[in-house]
Amino acid sequence: MTGPSPRLEVRGLSAGYFGAAVVRDLSLTVGAGEVVALLGPNGAGKTTTLRAVSRTIAPMAGTVLLDGRDIGALRPQDIARAGLVHMSERRGVFHGLTVEEHLRLHGLDPALAHRYFPELEPLRSRRAGLLSGGEQQMLGMARALARRPAVLMIDELSKGLAPVIVERLLPVVRRYADESGAAVLLVEQQVQLALETADRGCVLSHGSLAEHDTAANLLARRDVLVSSYLGATAL
Repeated sequence: MTGPSPRLEVRGLSAGYFGAAVVRDLSLTVGAGEVVALLGPNGAGKTTTLRAVSRTIAPMAGTVLLDGRDIGALRPQDIARAGLVHMSERRGVFHGLTVEEHLRLHGLDPALAHRYFPELEPLRSRRAGLLSGGEQQMLGMARALARRPAVLMIDELSKGLAPVIVERLLPVVRRYADESGAAVLLVEQQVQLALETADRGCVLSHGSLAEHDTAANLLARRDVLVSSYLGATAL
């Protein structure tokens, strides 16, 4: 399957915890301006994959390339500076800081954040701990986008959020990829919404790539996804 030139390349990645591999020999690419949904049941290795790519855990084997550059020797903070931003499921907000303070940390541009999330503009002076869960997720995502990442990895955007909030956030992911040419790797349990946003989908099973196809084809094969990989309640 051909597509746009890869911004993120993962080759033969194995990773896990305490010497036990959770992800085994995984290879995938995400192209410029492309959104790839990384799917699978709990425990399949989705979060471990993102952590190993961003080196918040050390991979056991494999190579990760960012715009053709091997980033395996870089520290997590240097990988972020190089243009790969990992938005974890913890949202990355500090309850004691205001929205404005979050958006000015590390020299970020608040104007860019407000462009994608105008809802945050009237909340500029509010402390993050007083925001709703949806507003906190918007703030975490706004901070990620304000760094202008070349590659954006998002882990469980929908976790703990009402579907209406998720339906607001996922189109922003699509818009950012389209407008910036960034590559987006999206881990998401809301499978249908993820595939409606993505160009392609990769399905993990027991730490290995079990399925890879266009998002449209995977959506058309709903019964296969449910029965083989994701469980009857996932879609």
